[in-house]
Amino acid sequence: MEHQKSKTNKKTKYTKKQNVVLNQVLDIYKSYLDKFKSGQKVAFEVPWQKKQVLGVPRNANTGRPYQATNAQLLSLIQETKGLDLPYFLNESDLKELGIIDIMPDFPIAIGKKLVERYLDKSRNDGDKLKWISTKKFKSLTYKEQENYELKKAVRHFPLYHHSQFEDSLKNVDLYQKWIARYNETSLLAKLMDCKTDEERQKLFEPNILAAKNYLDAVRTEKGIALKEHATQCYYVPAKDEIAMVNIDQFTGENALLAYVGVYAHELSHATGHKSRLNRKLVGNMDSKQYGFEELVAESSSLQLMKQFNLPSVLDEQSAVYIHSWLKTQHNKGNKDFLSIACKKGSEACQYIDQQYDSFKQSVENNFDITNAIRTLKFLPENAPVSLELSYNAVLIKNKANELFTSFTDQTGDAGTLDFWLEFDHFMKQEVGYAKADIEQVVERVKTQLLPEHLSINLFDISSQKLQVKQESNTPETSVENLKSNPNKKRKNSI
Repeated sequence: MEHQKSKTNKKTKYTKKQNVVLNQVLDIYKSYLDKFKSGQKVAFEVPWQKKQVLGVPRNANTGRPYQATNAQLLSLIQETKGLDLPYFLNESDLKELGIIDIMPDFPIAIGKKLVERYLDKSRNDGDKLKWISTKKFKSLTYKEQENYELKKAVRHFPLYHHSQFEDSLKNVDLYQKWIARYNETSLLAKLMDCKTDEERQKLFEPNILAAKNYLDAVRTEKGIALKEHATQCYYVPAKDEIAMVNIDQFTGENALLAYVGVYAHELSHATGHKSRLNRKLVGNMDSKQYGFEELVAESSSLQLMKQFNLPSVLDEQSAVYIHSWLKTQHNKGNKDFLSIACKKGSEACQYIDQQYDSFKQSVENNFDITNAIRTLKFLPENAPVSLELSYNAVLIKNKANELFTSFTDQTGDAGTLDFWLEFDHFMKQEVGYAKADIEQVVERVKTQLLPEHLSINLFDISSQKLQVKQESNTPETSVENLKSNPNKKRKNSI
């Protein structure tokens, strides 16, 4: 009887530890269900209206992305709490910043990680030498080491966000230096410069379109069929087919965003096909496996959308299944299925990323800049632009920029009339077409944007002008001069 009681107590203690992260995720999905009770069909909040830039959660100091359940939890927390940027801090970071003494009473989240520890089962609970670190283990004698065995143990750690501190750490120079390295920081600056909601929405519209085309490219690469359905969106493993409601039936000013979010979820299901990651996709809607697979797809789509600084989109049916499944795991607590589901979600997201890389590689293998410019230049005005042609335009921009940099290095005087005339002559010799032709074909694919279009500018003259000025007048841009006259600091190219 005592043995049974001890076993029960250990299980209860284990369950409580496992539930630290699970409870946080469960509460968030419960909040989604409350929104659906008010009549919402899909749950997402438009981040730009809250002056928020979503992204892959990362440690503010090291830049390392969080993984599995930590990534899932922090992504959900950023969305639901309206945090402006996806950067988080641990206690070591607070010490390095010199703000450990003013840390908040409560963390923004509790994360967890697996660590290697050595266990001496002969020692009583509470004995400081029952569990020891690898460093401590190595300091023991060989005789003492014989009593220990290597174990993997769950360790929880508090995480904080700059919004919890006074003035969001804007006056802490080291922290500002850390976050200046990340794209989300510069995107937030652009968002804050927008004066109207319309401007804010336009800033993110290219991301939404690029995300849709990214998913289309992967689906096509893997030969997954897409059919239209009158009322439902789902994936059929037996047919390897995604069904989507017509995009026109998604209503509201953010209809395309809602469509893309659901599309990412269904494509994530498709990664589980037996010819791909081979997850268990069978089971009726009342089965435990169904709820598990819903969380896998939700975890994957959440990560995919964050790559484009966009919110995840959750429909009511998925939210109900996920919440019910999480409650079951909470009550049983005999295995960390949340971590397993999130890990498989990460695998699904990585698989999709890899297939997009495969799509790009196939286009690059057949790329010829002259032929690509000719094809796009003489494409009929109303003819659709394929994703392959859109990526050709990316490669055209890359090559044209390489030639532009090379030409500027040789000639200088960037931006003058003579410079552009000579550059046109140079480009015609190199690729058979002038600057205006290249600008025309790049503009031609603006309705079929891919992720690379968002980060590559064509013929960026600002940095070239700066380089010419710096080389011709070195003393004016010296470190000493910049310190004495900050108005002469260099401009950063966008």
